Amino acid sequence: SLCFPRASCPFSCLEIFKKSLAFFRFLLLSLNFHVSEIHEFEQHKSVDNTLSIFRKELDTIDRELQNLKEIRENIHTKMQFITHAQSLESDQVIRLKAFPERPCIMISETNIPDSRVSLSAMEYVHARHQKINMIGACDCYTLDLENSNPSSLYYRTYNVFLYYPNCNIESNFSLPAGEYLTLSYVGSPVKTKQYMPSMYRYAKEQHLKVTGMPIEFDYIDAYETDNPDEYVIEIQLPVASSCQEEQPTG
Repeated sequence: SLCFPRASCPFSCLEIFKKSLAFFRFLLLSLNFHVSEIHEFEQHKSVDNTLSIFRKELDTIDRELQNLKEIRENIHTKMQFITHAQSLESDQVIRLKAFPERPCIMISETNIPDSRVSLSAMEYVHARHQKINMIGACDCYTLDLENSNPSSLYYRTYNVFLYYPNCNIESNFSLPAGEYLTLSYVGSPVKTKQYMPSMYRYAKEQHLKVTGMPIEFDYIDAYETDNPDEYVIEIQLPVASSCQEEQPTG
């Protein structure tokens, strides 16, 4: 009726509308075809062109569905990640664990404030044209105890990297396989500085040699919650037992 307001019968209006070019134009617009594509089609209208324009739209839909599938998988991974973090033994007990090599993405090899972590990740993507996803990532900080301010509540960070548990990523850095002392806790990261001395004492008591800087894994932090009481953090300290240090002679 909008196209042919003078037609007396609604059914005849519908028939006229269906047979007119306006109907196909309306159909293409409803399928989100660009006006320029519709104009091009109208200039060279044929069965082949009709099929071609629909195939292009199907290709676009397939790409969007694939993108949505990836987003869904990333969200699902993040949900699993948070659930796993909540199930960690956050009892402040020091444990000795063995880990395989863990691929990561180094986003800053210098000390940066927490507020710049996301920006550094964006700069990394822009510089390397590599797609990374903060969803499902654990932001990790190698701690520079030697150069930290004794009066500060936090340790200075030596570098910042992202760790993706159970995910295949294009990494530029890996945590070496080996043994690590671990301690997990719930709460503000200021506790890291409180617990760290006990990990070094434990290593000494157990005759373990510290082989690297400690690392803070922020499984749940300000990216997921505004409540510090919900933070889940793990400290890992790379060590080696006496038998691992001994090299065979011959």
